[in-house]
Amino acid sequence: MKVFKLKYNYLIFGLRLLSFIFFLTLFFGLIFIVAPKTLQSNNLNFKIFIGLLAGLFLAAFFIYRFAKLLLTQRNILTFVDGQLKRSDAIIKKESIINVEDIKGFSLTRYPTRVWNFKEIIIYLNSGEKIELPQFLYWNFSDIKKKLESNGLVFLGGEPFRWRFPDRRYYKFEGE
Repeated sequence: MKVFKLKYNYLIFGLRLLSFIFFLTLFFGLIFIVAPKTLQSNNLNFKIFIGLLAGLFLAAFFIYRFAKLLLTQRNILTFVDGQLKRSDAIIKKESIINVEDIKGFSLTRYPTRVWNFKEIIIYLNSGEKIELPQFLYWNFSDIKKKLESNGLVFLGGEPFRWRFPDRRYYKFEGE
């Protein structure tokens, strides 16, 4: 087995954290500053009220999205001696996964307005999935061949299909 460690992109984490703080500040600013002043004013109308509700809803949605990304996409993987060492990029908590406990991995692309990003999904026999988005790892282009050279089975490509509200379907989940 060859040693291989993913290089986590902490810049993306920092940008996500700043975005989370911005939307959290916006949300509480709307609640504690804008809403009381708007409700006390004499010219409150339906459009202003709906605009305030829409602003609160959008801020809450983005808080949720960035919090989920901050909490879930923090894996640093290292292959050493037939094991996969999984480390949290922030709190450095580690867990060990034996290669025999890994079903395989797949490659997918998901479109955004800016670019079509690639993602590698590692399927564990327990049903858990480890997602490795392209923009989170500096050495993403090496991951596929390093996974194969460490004995992981390439399951194939899979389409990126959304499931409401913010989940996705996995092609190799039930096999």
